Amino acid sequence: MVTIPFGEYLPDQPAIGNPGVLTATNTFPARNGFKPVQEFSAVSASALDARPRGAIQARDKDLNVYQYAGDAAKLYQNVAGTWTDRSKSGGYNTGTDERWEFAVWKNKVLGTNFSDSPQQITPGDAAFSDLTTAFKARHLATVRDFVVFGNTDDSTDGKVPGRVRWSAFGDETDYTVSASTLSDFNDLKASPVERIFGGEYGVVMQRNAIWRMTFTGAFAGQTPIVFQFDEVLPEVGPIAPGAAAQRGDTIYFLSDVGFMELVNGTQERPIGANKVDETVLADLDENHLERVSMVVDPKSKRMVCAYPGSGNTNGRPNKLAVYDRVLDKWSLIEEEVELIWPAGSTGLTLDDLDSISTNLDSFTQSLDNRRWTGGARTLGLFDENFQFGFFDGANNKEATITTGDVEIYGGRRAHLDAFSHLIDGGTVTAEVGTRDSLSDSVTFGASLTETASGRFTTRASGRFHRFRFTLNGAWTDAVGMQFDPADVQAGERRG
Repeated sequence: MVTIPFGEYLPDQPAIGNPGVLTATNTFPARNGFKPVQEFSAVSASALDARPRGAIQARDKDLNVYQYAGDAAKLYQNVAGTWTDRSKSGGYNTGTDERWEFAVWKNKVLGTNFSDSPQQITPGDAAFSDLTTAFKARHLATVRDFVVFGNTDDSTDGKVPGRVRWSAFGDETDYTVSASTLSDFNDLKASPVERIFGGEYGVVMQRNAIWRMTFTGAFAGQTPIVFQFDEVLPEVGPIAPGAAAQRGDTIYFLSDVGFMELVNGTQERPIGANKVDETVLADLDENHLERVSMVVDPKSKRMVCAYPGSGNTNGRPNKLAVYDRVLDKWSLIEEEVELIWPAGSTGLTLDDLDSISTNLDSFTQSLDNRRWTGGARTLGLFDENFQFGFFDGANNKEATITTGDVEIYGGRRAHLDAFSHLIDGGTVTAEVGTRDSLSDSVTFGASLTETASGRFTTRASGRFHRFRFTLNGAWTDAVGMQFDPADVQAGERRG
């Protein structure tokens, strides 16, 4: 038997001589081939009132899990599956292209949307309130003992897109510039701050530069030099605020040149070059960059980037590029989502299940599922109906895997009578595409079903053969395909 393995997803490489596959839709990368993606399953009994603009999961000082999300007019808390209004009095006026960003500080959740004053809430409280009225800001992070904002607007200087402004040492409410409290600001090059990530040091991202923000605590005369800003990556940055995500000391982002990995705020590595960069950037609807969202899934070690691609509805993301950080491989999910975020469950009791389902006999989720345990974060998403859930439904999504062009006989046409697949479980159909010249379009034949012996029988003739498999049902592993040389006859030479 001749085996053609399903190599990694490499849509940027040509069909001929491609060591991987051209499509791997609704799959996850695996060490050998691909794994299935389960259907979306809602976990919330209610939906947000409007399109979600941001969300966060946090623990309080007693390790209870809380989830907050925001739309244009409200901030919500997920209470036993119901999104409950926790807005300050009067609500919010989030701009059309603006988003909510959140951060955890001590025993508070902080949020900002640029249109309103930054917000704060102690988990368990009834409503958010203003953190400060000194300014508005698009971006938010916590760096060491400071709350840091970026891309600000205040009554003195107006809008300063390149400004980074931080609080007094240990005091998230004090933003008065002072040598004694260390509160201050720094204006970077004339380009908007697109995102800030925190921790022991800060990473400030502009579309055309990335800066490492390092605490110094030094003084020049009587003036404190609180943070040192070093431009570590000139001319590179995320295409939009949502097009970046952090996990530990590593940040992933989609730039104008493709997907990048940044380690320790200084070490860059392209991760999509010659693999998916050209395909994603060509497919991306640049009229709706504000809708891009990215998550590093702590459970699966995958990075997922949701973006509006071809066929999107009013800018709603409909493609999810998936990168396995361990395997260094990609795949693609097709699903309409409003937002992806690292989420789990707030933890439910058996009594709380009434808020999720009124009929436990038709309940499709196992009560052992980690979604109910609280705090176990994984890839969460809001669907087109603004409901929150996960890719953990009862069934797999329909998947498609397409090989590159296979030249069975070098320089000659080949007549293929039968072939088989190496896909464990489920229901598989196949199509064979052929062409005689690389200048020809590929023509696919009718959909084929398996015979009782597990083969697909066909009469496919051409110099180049391409195989497209559609996977449904409870399949677990897609490894490759095979054909018996006895089922292939050499055809005539052309030209």
